[in-house]
Amino acid sequence: MDLSIIFATYHSEEILKKSLESYCSIESDYNWELIIVDNACRSETKELISKYQKDLPIVFLEQPIAGKNNALNKAIPYAKSDLIWFTDNDILPNPDLVDTYVNFCQEHKEYDV
Repeated sequence: MDLSIIFATYHSEEILKKSLESYCSIESDYNWELIIVDNACRSETKELISKYQKDLPIVFLEQPIAGKNNALNKAIPYAKSDLIWFTDNDILPNPDLVDTYVNFCQEHKEYDV
């Protein structure tokens, strides 16, 4: 795995759907995964994500409301990559996001990312 992308979601199915649609457009030669933590355990979120798991490499985690930081920390042990990108569920990635991020990190070892 070359990149693990992590974000938490909380009562935001509408924007989450837009975000997942954007992740579907990612074109990359690298292996990547999307780790999503539902910070409210809503059935609507679970149903939405299950529809996209056919097309995206999603790891879906649930937890009772415990805050965004706790949700992000919960996801870290599930990451299959040492390279982790934390983001928000309302960020709509460009199709070249994974390649751009991984290439930058490989070319700039002087940064501790």
